[in-house]
Amino acid sequence: MTSAADILRVLESRTDAPLPEPSAAGSGALDLEELHPQPAASELARRIWTALEPGAVDLEALAIGLGAEPAALSVALLELELSGLVEKLPGPRYTRVRARLRR
Repeated sequence: MTSAADILRVLESRTDAPLPEPSAAGSGALDLEELHPQPAASELARRIWTALEPGAVDLEALAIGLGAEPAALSVALLELELSGLVEKLPGPRYTRVRARLRR
């Protein structure tokens, strides 16, 4: 193997679906949104997103303000964090990373 194309051919031969082609720009970079589209946000995730609009918010303040169960709040925050939409800060506080949330 001498290139990324060689690796993609091997990986494609081991999967049922073809892998996406490198971008037309020729950079060889794959569009991660294309590989793993962001799922539509849950209602709780939307409410969290709205609550984070003014800036970083403390976890306890989120729980109280949203009236959410701690377990459900933790799951929604983790999903948003793994999607790259929010970032956990020391405290624990959370803040937005991206400018928009897909509905």
